[in-house]
Amino acid sequence: MWRTQESWLSPGSVLAQSWLSPGLSQVSLEDVDVPGGLVFMWASVMMAVVLVLIMAVCGLGNLVLMWSLVRSGGLRSLADRLVLNLALSDALVALCCPLLLDYYTVRGLSWRFGASGCAIIGYVRALSLHVSTNVLLGIAVDRYLAIMHPLRPRCHRSWPVLLGVWLVPALVSVPVVLTSAQTQFSGADGVLKTFCGQVWSVDLQTLYQSYFLSVMILQFLFPVGVMTFCYIQVCRELWFKTVPGFQTSQIQLRLRRRRRTVLVLVLVLAAYVACWSPYYVFSVLRDFHASFMSTQRHALTVFYAVDCLAMSNAVLNTLSFVWVKKPNRTRTRTGLRLRTFIKTKSSLEDNRTTSNRGDRDLERTILDLV
Repeated sequence: MWRTQESWLSPGSVLAQSWLSPGLSQVSLEDVDVPGGLVFMWASVMMAVVLVLIMAVCGLGNLVLMWSLVRSGGLRSLADRLVLNLALSDALVALCCPLLLDYYTVRGLSWRFGASGCAIIGYVRALSLHVSTNVLLGIAVDRYLAIMHPLRPRCHRSWPVLLGVWLVPALVSVPVVLTSAQTQFSGADGVLKTFCGQVWSVDLQTLYQSYFLSVMILQFLFPVGVMTFCYIQVCRELWFKTVPGFQTSQIQLRLRRRRRTVLVLVLVLAAYVACWSPYYVFSVLRDFHASFMSTQRHALTVFYAVDCLAMSNAVLNTLSFVWVKKPNRTRTRTGLRLRTFIKTKSSLEDNRTTSNRGDRDLERTILDLV
Protein backbone atom coordinates (compact mmCIF):
# COMPACT_ATOMS: atom_id res chain seq x y z
CA MET A 1 0.00 0.00 0.00
CA TRP A 2 1.09 3.57 -0.67
CA ARG A 3 1.18 5.22 2.75
CA THR A 4 3.52 6.42 5.49
CA GLN A 5 3.42 7.43 9.14
CA GLU A 6 -0.29 7.10 9.93
CA SER A 7 -0.27 9.76 12.63
CA TRP A 8 0.16 12.45 9.98
CA LEU A 9 -3.19 11.71 8.51
CA SER A 10 -6.74 12.92 9.03
CA PRO A 11 -9.96 10.96 8.53
CA GLY A 12 -11.08 11.14 4.93
CA SER A 13 -9.51 14.49 4.29
CA VAL A 14 -10.23 16.40 1.09
CA LEU A 15 -7.17 15.05 -0.69
CA ALA A 16 -5.31 11.77 -0.35
CA GLN A 17 -3.86 11.44 3.13
CA SER A 18 -1.12 8.91 2.44
CA TRP A 19 1.91 9.15 0.19
CA LEU A 20 5.12 7.38 -0.71
CA SER A 21 8.02 8.35 1.53
CA PRO A 22 11.08 6.10 1.20
CA GLY A 23 13.08 8.04 3.78
CA LEU A 24 10.57 7.88 6.60
CA SER A 25 11.70 4.48 7.82
CA GLN A 26 15.03 6.05 8.79
CA VAL A 27 13.38 8.53 11.16
CA SER A 28 12.65 7.34 14.68
CA LEU A 29 9.43 8.15 16.51
CA GLU A 30 11.40 10.38 18.88
CA ASP A 31 12.34 12.63 15.97
CA VAL A 32 8.77 13.50 15.00
CA ASP A 33 5.81 14.89 16.93
CA VAL A 34 3.77 11.75 17.51
CA PRO A 35 0.66 11.23 19.70
CA GLY A 36 1.69 11.49 23.32
CA GLY A 37 4.28 14.24 22.83
CA LEU A 38 3.97 17.79 24.12
CA VAL A 39 3.87 19.33 20.64
CA PHE A 40 1.16 16.93 19.56
CA MET A 41 -0.83 17.71 22.71
CA TRP A 42 -0.93 21.42 21.86
CA ALA A 43 -1.82 20.60 18.26
CA SER A 44 -4.70 18.46 19.53
CA VAL A 45 -5.93 21.26 21.79
CA MET A 46 -5.83 23.68 18.87
CA MET A 47 -7.78 21.22 16.72
CA ALA A 48 -10.37 20.70 19.48
CA VAL A 49 -10.94 24.45 19.88
CA VAL A 50 -11.46 24.90 16.13
CA LEU A 51 -13.86 21.95 15.87
CA VAL A 52 -15.95 23.15 18.83
CA LEU A 53 -16.03 26.64 17.32
CA ILE A 54 -17.21 25.24 14.00
CA MET A 55 -19.97 23.25 15.69
CA ALA A 56 -21.17 26.32 17.59
CA VAL A 57 -20.87 28.98 14.88
CA CYS A 58 -21.50 27.03 11.68
CA GLY A 59 -24.12 24.78 13.20
CA LEU A 60 -26.27 27.45 14.86
CA GLY A 61 -25.41 30.35 12.58
CA ASN A 62 -26.18 28.60 9.31
CA LEU A 63 -29.37 27.08 10.65
CA VAL A 64 -30.55 30.57 11.60
CA LEU A 65 -29.54 31.93 8.20
CA MET A 66 -31.34 29.17 6.28
CA TRP A 67 -34.43 29.43 8.48
CA SER A 68 -34.51 33.22 8.06
CA LEU A 69 -34.16 33.08 4.28
CA VAL A 70 -36.86 30.46 3.86
CA ARG A 71 -39.26 31.96 6.40
CA SER A 72 -39.02 35.49 5.01
CA GLY A 73 -39.43 34.37 1.42
CA GLY A 74 -36.04 35.87 0.61
CA LEU A 75 -35.19 33.41 -2.15
CA ARG A 76 -36.32 35.40 -5.15
CA SER A 77 -32.91 35.96 -6.73
CA LEU A 78 -30.03 33.73 -7.72
CA ALA A 79 -27.80 35.47 -5.19
CA ASP A 80 -30.12 34.54 -2.32
CA ARG A 81 -30.31 30.93 -3.43
CA LEU A 82 -26.53 30.77 -3.68
CA VAL A 83 -26.18 32.11 -0.14
CA LEU A 84 -28.67 29.49 1.06
CA ASN A 85 -26.60 26.74 -0.55
CA LEU A 86 -23.42 28.16 0.97
CA ALA A 87 -25.04 28.00 4.40
CA LEU A 88 -26.08 24.42 3.74
CA SER A 89 -22.59 23.34 2.66
CA ASP A 90 -20.97 24.99 5.69
CA ALA A 91 -23.54 23.37 7.97
CA LEU A 92 -22.39 20.00 6.63
CA VAL A 93 -18.95 20.76 8.06
CA ALA A 94 -20.50 21.22 11.51
CA LEU A 95 -22.17 17.80 11.22
CA CYS A 96 -18.76 16.17 10.70
CA CYS A 97 -17.13 17.87 13.66
CA PRO A 98 -18.27 15.54 16.51
CA LEU A 99 -16.72 12.54 14.76
CA LEU A 100 -13.56 14.47 13.90
CA LEU A 101 -13.29 15.71 17.49
CA ASP A 102 -13.42 12.13 18.73
CA TYR A 103 -10.79 11.05 16.18
CA TYR A 104 -8.34 13.92 16.57
CA THR A 105 -8.42 14.62 20.30
CA VAL A 106 -10.43 12.12 22.35
CA ARG A 107 -8.82 8.98 20.91
CA GLY A 108 -5.57 10.42 19.61
CA LEU A 109 -5.99 9.58 15.92
CA SER A 110 -7.97 6.37 16.22
CA TRP A 111 -11.18 5.89 14.22
CA ARG A 112 -14.06 3.92 15.73
CA PHE A 113 -16.99 4.57 13.39
CA GLY A 114 -16.35 1.84 10.84
CA ALA A 115 -15.27 1.79 7.21
CA SER A 116 -18.59 3.20 6.00
CA GLY A 117 -18.35 6.10 8.43
CA CYS A 118 -14.80 6.76 7.25
CA ALA A 119 -15.90 6.93 3.61
CA ILE A 120 -18.96 9.07 4.38
CA ILE A 121 -17.11 11.61 6.50
CA GLY A 122 -14.43 11.99 3.85
CA TYR A 123 -16.98 12.44 1.08
CA VAL A 124 -19.02 15.00 3.03
CA ARG A 125 -15.94 17.07 3.83
CA ALA A 126 -14.80 17.09 0.21
CA LEU A 127 -18.31 17.86 -1.04
CA SER A 128 -18.75 20.74 1.40
CA LEU A 129 -15.44 22.32 0.41
CA HIS A 130 -16.08 22.17 -3.33
CA VAL A 131 -19.70 23.36 -3.03
CA SER A 132 -18.59 26.37 -0.97
CA THR A 133 -15.99 27.20 -3.59
CA ASN A 134 -18.50 26.99 -6.43
CA VAL A 135 -21.03 29.10 -4.54
CA LEU A 136 -18.49 31.87 -3.96
CA LEU A 137 -17.60 31.69 -7.64
CA GLY A 138 -21.27 31.93 -8.62
CA ILE A 139 -21.82 34.97 -6.40
CA ALA A 140 -18.76 36.70 -7.88
CA VAL A 141 -19.89 36.11 -11.46
CA ASP A 142 -23.45 37.20 -10.59
CA ARG A 143 -22.20 40.50 -9.12
CA TYR A 144 -19.88 41.02 -12.09
CA LEU A 145 -22.72 40.64 -14.59
CA ALA A 146 -25.09 42.81 -12.54
CA ILE A 147 -22.66 45.71 -12.20
CA MET A 148 -20.56 45.53 -15.36
CA HIS A 149 -23.34 44.51 -17.77
CA PRO A 150 -26.62 45.75 -16.25
CA LEU A 151 -28.36 45.97 -19.63
CA ARG A 152 -27.58 42.40 -20.63
CA PRO A 153 -30.51 40.00 -20.20
CA ARG A 154 -30.12 37.93 -17.04
CA CYS A 155 -30.92 34.26 -16.57
CA HIS A 156 -34.17 33.91 -14.63
CA ARG A 157 -33.71 30.20 -13.95
CA SER A 158 -31.39 29.44 -11.08
CA TRP A 159 -31.71 25.66 -11.05
CA PRO A 160 -29.05 25.03 -13.77
CA VAL A 161 -26.53 27.05 -11.77
CA LEU A 162 -27.41 25.34 -8.49
CA LEU A 163 -27.29 21.95 -10.17
CA GLY A 164 -23.77 22.67 -11.38
CA VAL A 165 -22.77 23.94 -7.94
CA TRP A 166 -23.58 20.52 -6.44
CA LEU A 167 -23.09 18.13 -9.37
CA VAL A 168 -19.46 18.97 -10.12
CA PRO A 169 -18.34 18.57 -6.48
CA ALA A 170 -20.36 15.37 -6.17
CA LEU A 171 -18.46 13.86 -9.10
CA VAL A 172 -15.07 15.26 -8.11
CA SER A 173 -15.41 13.76 -4.62
CA VAL A 174 -16.19 10.21 -5.79
CA PRO A 175 -12.53 9.06 -5.59
CA VAL A 176 -12.57 9.95 -1.89
CA VAL A 177 -15.20 7.25 -1.30
CA LEU A 178 -13.48 4.71 -3.53
CA THR A 179 -10.10 5.04 -1.79
CA SER A 180 -11.17 5.55 1.84
CA ALA A 181 -10.09 2.72 4.11
CA GLN A 182 -9.29 1.78 7.69
CA THR A 183 -5.79 0.67 8.62
CA GLN A 184 -4.61 -0.47 12.04
CA PHE A 185 -1.23 0.62 13.35
CA SER A 186 0.63 0.69 16.64
CA GLY A 187 0.83 4.14 18.18
CA ALA A 188 3.84 5.64 19.95
CA ASP A 189 2.43 4.41 23.28
CA GLY A 190 2.08 0.88 21.95
CA VAL A 191 -1.71 1.08 21.77
CA LEU A 192 -3.33 -0.30 18.62
CA LYS A 193 -5.05 2.49 16.69
CA THR A 194 -7.19 2.64 13.56
CA PHE A 195 -6.30 5.12 10.86
CA CYS A 196 -9.10 6.42 8.63
CA GLY A 197 -8.31 8.10 5.34
CA GLN A 198 -7.54 7.60 1.69
CA VAL A 199 -5.10 4.82 0.82
CA TRP A 200 -3.76 4.59 -2.74
CA SER A 201 -1.72 1.63 -3.97
CA VAL A 202 1.81 2.22 -5.23
CA ASP A 203 0.90 1.52 -8.85
CA LEU A 204 -1.70 4.32 -8.69
CA GLN A 205 0.73 6.98 -7.50
CA THR A 206 0.74 8.81 -10.84
CA LEU A 207 -3.04 8.60 -11.05
CA TYR A 208 -3.40 10.07 -7.57
CA GLN A 209 -1.03 12.93 -8.30
CA SER A 210 -2.96 13.70 -11.49
CA TYR A 211 -6.20 13.64 -9.53
CA PHE A 212 -4.80 15.97 -6.88
CA LEU A 213 -3.55 18.48 -9.45
CA SER A 214 -6.87 18.38 -11.30
CA VAL A 215 -8.79 19.07 -8.09
CA MET A 216 -6.46 21.90 -7.09
CA ILE A 217 -6.79 23.56 -10.50
CA LEU A 218 -10.52 22.98 -10.95
CA GLN A 219 -11.64 23.75 -7.39
CA PHE A 220 -9.06 26.26 -6.18
CA LEU A 221 -6.79 27.99 -8.70
CA PHE A 222 -9.39 28.50 -11.44
CA PRO A 223 -12.19 29.75 -9.12
CA VAL A 224 -9.82 32.08 -7.28
CA GLY A 225 -8.54 33.47 -10.58
CA VAL A 226 -12.06 34.11 -11.90
CA MET A 227 -13.26 35.64 -8.62
CA THR A 228 -10.22 37.90 -8.45
CA PHE A 229 -10.79 39.13 -12.01
CA CYS A 230 -14.50 39.77 -11.34
CA TYR A 231 -13.94 41.76 -8.15
CA ILE A 232 -11.08 43.80 -9.61
CA GLN A 233 -13.31 44.86 -12.49
CA VAL A 234 -16.24 45.56 -10.17
CA CYS A 235 -14.09 47.63 -7.78
CA ARG A 236 -12.76 49.69 -10.68
CA GLU A 237 -16.32 50.31 -11.82
CA LEU A 238 -17.67 51.30 -8.39
CA TRP A 239 -14.74 53.27 -6.96
CA PHE A 240 -12.85 54.77 -9.88
CA LYS A 241 -15.50 55.63 -12.46
CA THR A 242 -17.80 58.63 -12.31
CA VAL A 243 -21.44 58.11 -13.17
CA PRO A 244 -22.46 60.72 -15.78
CA GLY A 245 -25.37 63.01 -15.12
CA PHE A 246 -26.92 64.43 -11.95
CA GLN A 247 -26.22 62.35 -8.81
CA THR A 248 -29.56 61.99 -7.05
CA SER A 249 -29.75 60.76 -3.47
CA GLN A 250 -31.20 57.46 -4.66
CA ILE A 251 -28.30 56.88 -7.06
CA GLN A 252 -25.76 57.71 -4.34
CA LEU A 253 -27.52 55.38 -1.90
CA ARG A 254 -27.52 52.54 -4.42
CA LEU A 255 -23.82 53.12 -5.11
CA ARG A 256 -22.98 53.00 -1.40
CA ARG A 257 -24.95 49.77 -1.02
CA ARG A 258 -23.19 48.17 -3.95
CA ARG A 259 -19.80 49.19 -2.61
CA ARG A 260 -20.62 47.80 0.82
CA THR A 261 -21.82 44.52 -0.66
CA VAL A 262 -18.75 44.12 -2.86
CA LEU A 263 -16.43 44.98 0.03
CA VAL A 264 -17.92 42.17 2.11
CA LEU A 265 -17.57 39.73 -0.79
CA VAL A 266 -13.94 40.75 -1.38
CA LEU A 267 -13.22 40.08 2.30
CA VAL A 268 -14.89 36.67 1.95
CA LEU A 269 -12.63 35.88 -1.01
CA ALA A 270 -9.54 37.06 0.88
CA ALA A 271 -10.46 34.85 3.83
CA TYR A 272 -10.98 31.88 1.52
CA VAL A 273 -7.55 32.30 -0.07
CA ALA A 274 -5.84 32.87 3.29
CA CYS A 275 -7.43 29.77 4.82
CA TRP A 276 -6.96 27.31 1.98
CA SER A 277 -3.64 28.37 0.40
CA PRO A 278 -1.49 26.89 3.23
CA TYR A 279 -3.40 23.61 2.97
CA TYR A 280 -2.75 23.25 -0.74
CA VAL A 281 0.91 24.26 -0.35
CA PHE A 282 1.33 21.62 2.36
CA SER A 283 -0.42 19.05 0.17
CA VAL A 284 1.91 19.75 -2.76
CA LEU A 285 4.96 19.30 -0.53
CA ARG A 286 3.49 16.15 1.01
CA ASP A 287 2.54 14.46 -2.26
CA PHE A 288 5.37 15.57 -4.55
CA HIS A 289 8.27 16.02 -2.10
CA ALA A 290 7.57 13.25 0.39
CA SER A 291 11.23 12.57 1.17
CA PHE A 292 11.64 16.19 2.30
CA MET A 293 8.48 16.16 4.40
CA SER A 294 9.43 12.89 6.09
CA THR A 295 12.51 14.52 7.63
CA GLN A 296 10.60 17.42 9.20
CA ARG A 297 10.21 16.90 12.94
CA HIS A 298 7.00 18.90 13.32
CA ALA A 299 5.23 17.93 10.13
CA LEU A 300 2.24 16.56 12.05
CA THR A 301 1.81 19.82 13.96
CA VAL A 302 2.03 21.79 10.72
CA PHE A 303 -0.61 19.53 9.19
CA TYR A 304 -2.90 20.12 12.18
CA ALA A 305 -2.36 23.87 11.86
CA VAL A 306 -3.13 24.08 8.14
CA ASP A 307 -6.10 21.73 8.50
CA CYS A 308 -7.49 23.87 11.34
CA LEU A 309 -7.01 27.01 9.28
CA ALA A 310 -8.74 25.45 6.27
CA MET A 311 -11.74 24.25 8.27
CA SER A 312 -12.06 27.63 10.01
CA ASN A 313 -13.02 29.17 6.66
CA ALA A 314 -16.52 27.83 7.22
CA VAL A 315 -16.68 29.92 10.41
CA LEU A 316 -15.59 33.06 8.56
CA ASN A 317 -18.19 32.45 5.85
CA THR A 318 -20.89 32.16 8.48
CA LEU A 319 -19.80 35.31 10.29
CA SER A 320 -19.66 37.23 7.01
CA PHE A 321 -23.13 36.26 5.80
CA VAL A 322 -24.93 36.20 9.16
CA TRP A 323 -23.36 38.62 11.60
CA VAL A 324 -22.26 41.42 9.27
CA LYS A 325 -24.81 44.21 9.42
CA LYS A 326 -25.25 47.83 8.46
CA PRO A 327 -23.58 50.46 10.66
CA ASN A 328 -25.67 52.16 13.34
CA ARG A 329 -28.45 49.60 13.08
CA THR A 330 -30.61 49.41 16.19
CA ARG A 331 -30.25 46.02 17.86
CA THR A 332 -33.42 44.14 18.56
CA ARG A 333 -34.07 42.83 22.07
CA THR A 334 -35.58 39.59 20.94
CA GLY A 335 -32.30 38.12 19.64
CA LEU A 336 -31.46 36.93 16.18
CA ARG A 337 -34.08 37.61 13.49
CA LEU A 338 -34.22 38.72 9.88
CA ARG A 339 -35.28 42.31 9.28
CA THR A 340 -37.80 42.94 6.57
CA PHE A 341 -36.32 44.76 3.65
CA ILE A 342 -38.49 47.70 2.56
CA LYS A 343 -38.21 48.21 -1.13
CA THR A 344 -38.47 51.72 -2.54
CA LYS A 345 -40.06 52.49 -5.86
CA SER A 346 -37.55 52.83 -8.64
CA SER A 347 -37.71 55.04 -11.72
CA LEU A 348 -34.97 53.14 -13.55
CA GLU A 349 -35.51 51.41 -16.84
CA ASP A 350 -37.29 48.05 -16.91
CA ASN A 351 -34.24 46.26 -18.30
CA ARG A 352 -32.32 47.16 -15.10
CA THR A 353 -34.95 45.72 -12.77
CA THR A 354 -33.45 42.24 -12.48
CA SER A 355 -29.96 43.62 -11.80
CA ASN A 356 -31.18 46.02 -9.10
CA ARG A 357 -33.33 43.36 -7.46
CA GLY A 358 -30.31 41.06 -7.28
CA ASP A 359 -28.32 43.83 -5.58
CA ARG A 360 -31.03 44.49 -3.01
CA ASP A 361 -31.63 40.83 -2.30
CA LEU A 362 -27.95 40.11 -1.77
CA GLU A 363 -27.56 43.23 0.38
CA ARG A 364 -30.48 42.09 2.48
CA THR A 365 -28.98 38.66 2.90
CA ILE A 366 -25.49 39.67 4.03
CA LEU A 367 -26.15 43.06 5.62
CA ASP A 368 -29.66 43.08 7.10
CA LEU A 369 -29.28 40.28 9.64
CA VAL A 370 -29.09 41.31 13.30
